[in-house]
Amino acid sequence: MTSRFVFVLIFFSVFSACKTVSINQDTYRITSDSVLLGSIGTGKEYVLEGDYNNTAFVAYEQPIKLSSSILPFSKKTYQLFTEASKKQPSGLNINYTDSLNEKPKFVQLHISDKVTVLDQLNNENNEHLLNYLKVQPEAKMVTSISLALSQEHMKQIQIAESVFLIQSGYKHYVISLYKEGEPIDQIQFNDGAVFAYETSSFCWKENKRRQLQIVDITNEDPCPKKTYSNSRKVIKEENYFKL
Repeated sequence: MTSRFVFVLIFFSVFSACKTVSINQDTYRITSDSVLLGSIGTGKEYVLEGDYNNTAFVAYEQPIKLSSSILPFSKKTYQLFTEASKKQPSGLNINYTDSLNEKPKFVQLHISDKVTVLDQLNNENNEHLLNYLKVQPEAKMVTSISLALSQEHMKQIQIAESVFLIQSGYKHYVISLYKEGEPIDQIQFNDGAVFAYETSSFCWKENKRRQLQIVDITNEDPCPKKTYSNSRKVIKEENYFKL
């Protein structure tokens, strides 16, 4: 292995690490852009770029169940929030110092109901989106975000018994909080600042009618057996067996 090749590996590793952060034992991509949970987009994985572009929106006819974790800011995550808040319009002000006994908190929201998401993706209302995804294997869904919010919203999340992602208007999502089956709060994404996110890839397979469908979404794990992250591989496999 040449010294130049070793240098390139180290170079890429260092800059890649600069674009990620460990939160609650998971690796998240850092962002200062407004990344929407449940949206679909493409990320620039080049060395000096880490942007994520929302390029498509799922038409969610059903609420999507979310899991939520309330976490204290660290020096690192607070720095990320500060950078993100400069580009995002919430005007959110959070005070943090290392000397505080009780640190301010943020919320980690994660899509927990994959079954409903898959049903929605394969629904006829998302036919055009599905056709787009068939030819865009690099497209991914935002399945988890780290979101800073006001103290009032954070208190509501803490007392909520369930949290859902809901479509409210054309290409517009909101976070809806429920307690005892009744809504107690609705949070707009621009009420806060997203500073980190995770994405998941799509896994494809043909159904009984030989139609391509998304049958799973996966974060870092490979697609299950006999499913593929690239829809073209499904078609090639079917053509091979036909021969």
